[in-house]
Amino acid sequence: MTMNRLTTALTAPGRAIYAIQLAGLALAYFLLGKWGLEYASLKPIVSLIWPASGLALAVILLNGVGLWPGIALGAFLVNLSSGIGAASAALIASGNTLEALLAWYILKRLCGFDLTLARTRDVLALLLAASLGAVMAALFGSLAYTTALHRPGDHALLAWWMGDMTGILLLTPLILIWYNPLPRLPPLRWPELLLALGTALWVGKLVFLDASRSGNAAYPAALVLLPVAAWIALRFGRHGATALTFGIAGMGILGTQLGSGLFLASTAFDVMLRGWQYTTLVAVAGLLFAALRNERVQAWQALDQSHQRLEKEVEARTAHLQQTQRQLLGEMASRQRLERHLVEVGEKRRRRFGQDLHDGLGQYLTGLGMMSQGLALALRQKLPELAAQAERLQRVAAEAQTESKRLASSQYPVTLEKLGLRAAIEELMRYCQERDGVQCQLDLLPPGLPDLPATHAIHLYRIVQEALHNAVRHGKARHIGIELHSDVTTLHIRVRDDGDGFDPAAATAADSLGFHLMRQRAAVLGAQLEITSTPGHGSEISVQLPLSSTTQATIDEH
Repeated sequence: MTMNRLTTALTAPGRAIYAIQLAGLALAYFLLGKWGLEYASLKPIVSLIWPASGLALAVILLNGVGLWPGIALGAFLVNLSSGIGAASAALIASGNTLEALLAWYILKRLCGFDLTLARTRDVLALLLAASLGAVMAALFGSLAYTTALHRPGDHALLAWWMGDMTGILLLTPLILIWYNPLPRLPPLRWPELLLALGTALWVGKLVFLDASRSGNAAYPAALVLLPVAAWIALRFGRHGATALTFGIAGMGILGTQLGSGLFLASTAFDVMLRGWQYTTLVAVAGLLFAALRNERVQAWQALDQSHQRLEKEVEARTAHLQQTQRQLLGEMASRQRLERHLVEVGEKRRRRFGQDLHDGLGQYLTGLGMMSQGLALALRQKLPELAAQAERLQRVAAEAQTESKRLASSQYPVTLEKLGLRAAIEELMRYCQERDGVQCQLDLLPPGLPDLPATHAIHLYRIVQEALHNAVRHGKARHIGIELHSDVTTLHIRVRDDGDGFDPAAATAADSLGFHLMRQRAAVLGAQLEITSTPGHGSEISVQLPLSSTTQATIDEH
C-alpha cells in the first residue's frame, strides 16, 4: 500500500472508500474472469484470453498498488467458482496478484512509464511488462492446473502465459487511454473516420465471420486488416488504435465460437496460439503506430514552437541591429561633421597663417632686402671692403623673401581663389619643376572642369598638393602626370608618377599622416579616393568626386 493510500485508509471515511474500491475491483475482476473462462481452451481454467489481468494492471497503474487485495480476492473467487478447490484457487490468485505487481514495478519503477502511452518506449515497456508479468501468473497457474487436475502442464504453462499477456495488451491500453477525454475531431475528419470504421468492419467480417474463409483461407484477408489498423492508428491516434484492436479481438472470439474465421484450427491449443499471434501483432503494431504519430505531432509542435521562438528572437535581434545601425549612422554622421569641421578649421588656420606670412614676414623681408641693397650701395663708396658682405646679405634676404612667398602660397593659395583649380594646380607644377627639377605634365580633357564651390576646390587642391609632395620627397619621381576631366556625373583627378613606389599597406598605417589627411578630405567631399602603388614601379592616386555632392556642399556653405 502506498503512503497516500495508507493515510487515506486510516480515517473512517477513508476506510469506507477504500473498502468500496476493493469490493468494486474484486467484483470487476470476478465478472471479467467469468467471461474469460467461457472461452477456456484448456478446461476449466486456462482461457484463450484473460481480460482480468489487463483490468488489474490498469487499476493499480491509475490508483496505486494499495488495491492489490481486490485483485487477490477477485482472482480467488473466480477460480474457486470453476470447481478446482480453495487451495488451487488461492495459488492461482497469488500468481495473478504477483503478475500485476511485477508488471507495475517494471513499468513505474524501471521504465518510467507514461500512462498515456504517448511514446514508443512506453509501448515497448508495456510489452516487456506483459511478457514478464504473465510468466508469474503462468508459473503459479500451471502448477495449480497440474496438481488439481492431474494433467500435463506443458501446454498449460504456454497457454496461460499467452492468455494473460493478451489480456494485458488488449485491456490495459484501452483503459489507460480511454480514461482520458477523447480528443475533439474536426468536422472534416468525420467522413474519413466513418470510412475507416466501415472498411475495418467489412474486412473484419471477411476475416472472422465468413464461414467460407476459415483457418488458413482467411489469411489473405487478415493481411489486408493490418494496413487498415495502421491507417486508423496513424490518423486517429491511440483511441482509434485501442478501440480497433479490442474490436478485432472480439470479432475473432465471436467467429471462433461460430465456427469460422482466422483463428479456427483443429485443436483448442492451436486456436489459442493463432488468436494470440494475430491479436498481439495487431495490438502492438497499432500502439506503436499511434505512438509514432503522437511523437511526430509533438516533434512538429516543438519545431513550430522553436520556429516561432526563433522568429521572435530574429525580430528582436533585427530590431536591435536596426537600432544599433541607426546609432552607428548617427555616430558616423557626427564623426563626418566633426572631421569636416576640423578640416575646415585647419584650412582656415593655414589660410590665416599664409596671409600673416605674406603680409607680415614677407613685408619685413622685402624691407630687409631694400635696406641691404641701400647699404651695399653706400658701402661701395665709403667702405668697399664691406660691400661684398652687404651684397651677400641682400641675396640672402631675396632668397628668404622668395621662400616666404612659396610658403605663403602653399598655405594660402591666392591663385586658387582668383583663377581657379586648374591655375592653382599649374602653379604647383611650376614650383615642382623649378625647385625639384621634376618634369610635370597636365592633361585637361574636355569638357574641362565644372564650377566648384570654394570648399571643394581647396580640398581637391590639397589632395593634389600632398600627392606631388609624396611623389617628389618620398618616391624620388622624375616625371609626374596629372589628368583632369569630368563627365556628366563625376569629376576625375588622377596623379601618376614614375617614382620608387611604396607598399600599399603604408596608405592605411596609423603614422601615414599625409594619406590620412587625403582620405579625410575625400570623405568630407563625399569623394572616392584610391591609392595604388607597386614598389619600384611608381604610384597612382585618383579621386572621383560625384558632381551632385557639390550642389549639396554649396547649400551647406550657405
